[in-house]
Amino acid sequence: MKKLFALILLIAFTIINAQNTTLNVSESAEYKDKEKAIDVLTIHTTENGLTGIVRESKHDILFDVFDNDLNKTHNLVVKSDKKERYIGEVVYGYEIKVFTVFSPKAKERLVYCHTFNIKSGLHSKKKLFEATVAKKRFLFGNRKDRQTSIDISPNGKYLAMATDNIYKDVNDYAIRVFDATTLEHIYTKSYQKHEEKYFQHNDISINDEGVVFVLGKLYENGKKERKKEKLTIVLF
Repeated sequence: MKKLFALILLIAFTIINAQNTTLNVSESAEYKDKEKAIDVLTIHTTENGLTGIVRESKHDILFDVFDNDLNKTHNLVVKSDKKERYIGEVVYGYEIKVFTVFSPKAKERLVYCHTFNIKSGLHSKKKLFEATVAKKRFLFGNRKDRQTSIDISPNGKYLAMATDNIYKDVNDYAIRVFDATTLEHIYTKSYQKHEEKYFQHNDISINDEGVVFVLGKLYENGKKERKKEKLTIVLF
């Protein structure tokens, strides 16, 4: 069977005149991509000009590094499962942390963190936690929703993650906080647990002291009352 190759380009835009905001455009050399990537998940350029790109294909997660001259210096292919879904990423220093959720069974969810160091090219994968969800429910909200469920503190010390825990008779949501370096679990906090009220998560932030801020919409009378929206901020 003939292999399919994708042609990859990396284009860099540099401001060369701050007063006139003139851009200098640089384009990398073309290279053949042996893996048929579906999406670019994230891209990050470090202070010394290294650019890390994370992509996904049907069965793999792909990590690429380009130098300051846009030459590809590193490529790593990490096998993934078709039931493993990307949920978000955070970046701090030279590290990109990519988070996935694996669904081996209808109600079973395993959350993983892929840590990739752009400078060294090293990769590690660690399971953060396991959870059980109700039938046809998502741990990180509906796939169609544009939500931010993960954040890292400005000092790179803490990692926060928001999840849904909604069952038939109760709406429940949780915050998990981890040590961003070791990925060890620090605490879990349930919030907005109610039989009637429905909370729609929108964004999350964590500060250098580990205080978590959650922004979302609170429907006092449940999902059917979305026209009477009330914006609320939950603070931990």
